[in-house]
Formats: sequence, C-alpha cells, structure tokens
Amino acid sequence: MKAHIQGLTLDGTDSTSSPYTITKITGWDDGVGTRREAIDRPAAHGQLGLPGYLTGRPITIEGEIYTHSPQEQDHAVLALSGILAAGRMGALVIESGGLSTWATVQRNGAPTITRDRWGLLATYMVQLWAVDPRRYGEVHRFTGGEVAFHRGNFDATPVHEVTGTSAAYTISGPTGRTFAVSSGPGSGTDRIDMANGRVYRNGVLQLGIVTSADLWTIPTGLPGVTHTISAGSLVTVVTDTFV
Repeated sequence: MKAHIQGLTLDGTDSTSSPYTITKITGWDDGVGTRREAIDRPAAHGQLGLPGYLTGRPITIEGEIYTHSPQEQDHAVLALSGILAAGRMGALVIESGGLSTWATVQRNGAPTITRDRWGLLATYMVQLWAVDPRRYGEVHRFTGGEVAFHRGNFDATPVHEVTGTSAAYTISGPTGRTFAVSSGPGSGTDRIDMANGRVYRNGVLQLGIVTSADLWTIPTGLPGVTHTISAGSLVTVVTDTFV
C-alpha cells in the first residue's frame, strides 16, 4: 500500500525510496456512519421513516520514518508535520492491490511524531478527515446511446458534456428523467454536473437556461444507464465511486 498526499509518499511496500513507511491505516477501507433525524410517530409505535445520509470519513495513517542523519530526519519530520497545516483541503491517493482511489481530506488534529533514535528513526501518526466519505477511482467516458456504468460499490454522480449545437437540447436519463437546456453551447462545450444541476458553458456558470432539472446517479455495475440527447453530441463522464 502507498499513500500520496501533498507531495509526500507514505510507503507500505518493501521499497526504500521514501523515508515514510506505513504500519497501519484505518478508516480508508472501513465503512462510515449514517446520520438521520429521529422523529417519533405521533400516537403510534416507532419513528418516521426519514432518509439517512453518510457521515464524513476519519482516516488515520501510522508508520515509521527512516533517515540517515539528523538533518535528513529534521527535513522529513518538518515536511510531514506541515501537511495541510494551512487549513486547506487536499487529495489523499491510496494505491492498494492494483487499485488507486482518492478522497479530498483535511487535517483532523496535528500529526503525532516521536523521535525514537536521533537522526535514524521516528514514528508518526497522521489523522485526516474526509468531509465527503466517498472514494473515487477510474474515470470512464461514454457517448450518447452507450451504456454508462462504473465499477465502484456506491452510486456515482455523472457529468454530461454537450457539444455541437446552438439549439435547445434535452438529455434523457433513467426512468423518464430529463434535463433540458434552452440553448446549446455553439462551438463550445456545456458541462452539466448531476450533483447540483449547474451548467457551465466553457467554464462559466450559466443562469436561467435550465428548463427541466431532473437529477440522477449511476448505480454500481450493470445494467447501467443509457443516455440520449435531442440535439448535439453527448459524452457522459462517470467516476468509479466507493464507500
């Protein structure tokens, strides 16, 4: 297993190219909690059946830092202790078993680093928090009329790219759902994010051009979803999504 974050590689393999090893990682392959409102049924048994949502994902990586001099150890310790220190979010990429997945994370407390042998060995623990608990992998592109699918274990949110028309167009999805736009991008590209229904034309958010805004996801595996478009050319981008 290897972990990549903010230019550092934490290496759980037998390689000696990185001073950082991995002895333990928790929270990455584990499931995450579910949150829901608990509202009692008035004058009846049980509670109302409200939808549940996943919580964020806590991730802890532990390992050792091997160096050959006090200067090298200082550099390695300072580099690790400075990960995401400014409060920004960054991508954590994990390679394991031939699969590479990533999540957006931020620090969940300060890294814990202990020097066991001056200049030679230290131990560390890094705690991270992914506000979006989903992990993302390979990206797939499907043209209109093709079956869009992914190899994750959780519903994936597609992004549609529309080109080749100045006319109004409608994208048809599963179970009769549609997403309609009053004018096309001409020689440019419309990018439609099914997470929120926003339309970006050549990278600029468009307002007031959506006339039908059904949203949908791509379930894991087959049979997938076949999309069609009434005008122009359609490419649907789907990312393997895991929890």
